[in-house]
Amino acid sequence: AETAETAAETAAALPPDTAFVYLAPSDRFNTKEKIGELLERLNERQIPTFAMEGVPVVELGALSGLYRNSPEKIAKNNALKVYEILEGGKPEEQSVFFEDAEDFTLNLSTAARIGYDPPSDLLLEARQSGGEEEAGALCDPREAVRTALENNLEYQIARRQAEEAEADFKKSRAALLPQLSLTASYQRIDDDQAESSMGMLPRWESQAGVKVEQLIFDFATWKEVSIARQAVVRAEAELRRQELDTAEAALLAYLDVLRARELFRIQKENLQTTLNHLGTARVRRAQEAGSREDVLRWESEYKSALSDLIAAEISLRKAGLAFNQVLNRPQEEKFRLAPLSGAEGGAETAFFDEKLDAFLGNWRQTDLFREFLVENARDLSPDVATARVTAAIAEEDRERAKAGLWSPTVGASFDYTRRLGDETAEPDVPAGMESLFSGDPSDNEWTLSAYASLPLWTGGSRWADLGQKNAALLRARQALKLQEESTGFAVRTAFFDVAASTTTLDLDRERERLTRERLAIVEDKYRGGSLPILDLLDAQSNAVSAQAAAVSSFYASFADLVRLERQVGFIEFLQTPVETESFIGAAQAYVEKNGPRTGAAGPRGEVTE
Repeated sequence: AETAETAAETAAALPPDTAFVYLAPSDRFNTKEKIGELLERLNERQIPTFAMEGVPVVELGALSGLYRNSPEKIAKNNALKVYEILEGGKPEEQSVFFEDAEDFTLNLSTAARIGYDPPSDLLLEARQSGGEEEAGALCDPREAVRTALENNLEYQIARRQAEEAEADFKKSRAALLPQLSLTASYQRIDDDQAESSMGMLPRWESQAGVKVEQLIFDFATWKEVSIARQAVVRAEAELRRQELDTAEAALLAYLDVLRARELFRIQKENLQTTLNHLGTARVRRAQEAGSREDVLRWESEYKSALSDLIAAEISLRKAGLAFNQVLNRPQEEKFRLAPLSGAEGGAETAFFDEKLDAFLGNWRQTDLFREFLVENARDLSPDVATARVTAAIAEEDRERAKAGLWSPTVGASFDYTRRLGDETAEPDVPAGMESLFSGDPSDNEWTLSAYASLPLWTGGSRWADLGQKNAALLRARQALKLQEESTGFAVRTAFFDVAASTTTLDLDRERERLTRERLAIVEDKYRGGSLPILDLLDAQSNAVSAQAAAVSSFYASFADLVRLERQVGFIEFLQTPVETESFIGAAQAYVEKNGPRTGAAGPRGEVTE
């Protein structure tokens, strides 16, 4: 189509059913400002555009383009041809064509603006420009934990169970307090029955009363209240356990998303690198410096890289689903995650504080720090707390069963009733019996009673019950000891996992640096034709593998640290900065108090002060 004088006129002249516009160089739109204005008008009409000149125009706002065309490369190519002519070359022998590597580019901002949703395969293969902005609220690790505790259903269920235990305790405690009840009644009978009762039964009667009961002594009831109070403590420990589990799950899901995002980025870069090498192989074949075999090999590698990229994208989507599930949000809801700031030295977590790092370079001090964590886990771990309360409940239950052999139940009650009104039939009294039916009964009646009971023999059931409680107490104490040992084992194991993962991280980062350096050297030699394709494939595969390993090791070290904190019972993202600083200070004081006061041999045999 012909262009008008202005961008607005050119866009307005296009038919309403225009499917797309192919942008070729134009003498009217020959500057960045004019091209940008034209693209603005076309995008306003939501018309897809394809730029013949490739990336430079796509970056100005075109939807897509195929080449990496740049004025610098064209100028360099033309300068070389002029130089060859000046050196005596014949102009008619110079090629008028400029070969540029294909590099399909898609402007995501323009796609979103014009309402174009590219197919997944096209989106994965294309070089993306105009970066799609992440949607959703920004979330950091502490915010993720807070949201999970507000919304996670498993944690909320544990909270309801704690509330039920509290209500059950209040209900059992009520048995120790006075019991007050009010009564009211109204009774009416037929006249024949009232008359035949000779005045003993009124035609109608209404009365009201009050009754007070008080349990004076019952050892079993007192113990039931005590057990109910311990059950509240156990429910709170279970709630704390669920809180730690929820925080751990939220943090691990957070790390999984970041890890999957980084691996997706690596595979995307690998795909682009493979595409670049494919372009180089095609150019070399056109110049008769390469073979079709190299082109086919790179095409095969490109498909393999594309497959890896698709798998990485699926893993990223699944990680996002898991993260939303832990936080109990809509599973497809968009979100943005703040990156960890500990990429160089672990500044994101206080457990890599310099105060701790100062004495982790010495085997003796490292062992002391590990023992500090184990000792604190016995006090902080909700698993140990639950086992400890269960043992306490078993002991209370045993005492209740033992008291049942000798303990009586003593109580008292007071019952008061007042007749409000009645109507009695006049009795037909036989002669000589008038005195029996004379007088008016009192309207007030009261009863005061006390009671005591002691079961002497119940067929041996109380002795059997005591034997059962003794066995249950022994089992609970053994379970407590087992839990303490298991918690210590879990803390020590998690500690060594952190030590191993941080060491692996250092090695993987060094491996990544070496493979990157080797890849750069091999790429230069391959382009120069001095190395075969297999060397480049090997170098690129090693570089990608090393990159992925370094990323995985980085997030694995953080995940191991989260698991260590969970076993200790002190997840720092659940604590205030003051509490965390206090914990680190206590660790430092413990190591300094129990560590050697003179030089000690370090991990490599050096002496540290």
